[in-house]
Amino acid sequence: MKNNLVFEPASHSYYLDGVIIPGYSEIAKAMGIVSYFGDNTNAMNFGSAFHLATKFLDKGTLDRDNLDTPLVSLLEGYEQFKQDYLVEILQEYMENPICSFTYRFGVTPDRIALVRGELSIIEFKTNTEMPPSVKLQTAAQKLAAEEYYKIKIKKRYGIQFPLTGSYKPFPYKDKSDEYAWLNFLGAYNWLKREGLNGKRTNGT
Repeated sequence: MKNNLVFEPASHSYYLDGVIIPGYSEIAKAMGIVSYFGDNTNAMNFGSAFHLATKFLDKGTLDRDNLDTPLVSLLEGYEQFKQDYLVEILQEYMENPICSFTYRFGVTPDRIALVRGELSIIEFKTNTEMPPSVKLQTAAQKLAAEEYYKIKIKKRYGIQFPLTGSYKPFPYKDKSDEYAWLNFLGAYNWLKREGLNGKRTNGT
């Protein structure tokens, strides 16, 4: 069993043993879980800049002198979150593309870290409101991480970072999120096999 995963950043594509597999974003958009991918370029660019800044911060290579003012405020919120929740960053898991070998989908968790001593999934969002889809996103990440790394994830968190410099935590505890994700994944795969992705048919 090979289980070789390759990620292409330019196209955000996952390849498992040379065969392309869908990522969370592709599945979520196709199934109507989210609708914001590609809809707001400025918001997406800002979110990407924030993610990159947190990565440099956690690696100890952040150049604070060249940051835009909004990013400074968000990073203050991120640092406060880490302090309040006793977050211990685990470098070996940070923003690594991973996959589920069993269910054949790819994800890239923002962080897999110790939160108050418990191994946890953490997903960052700079949205004005926390979308409910993050429940499924972190559930997908949990399933993939446990299989890919052979670890046990104890908690899942979505963390919202508004421009005020604060943060708002969303702990996700419902086990049914995982089953819901697998149902969406199964429906996505069925539609793709039948050539029905994004198409309407006459059911009469």
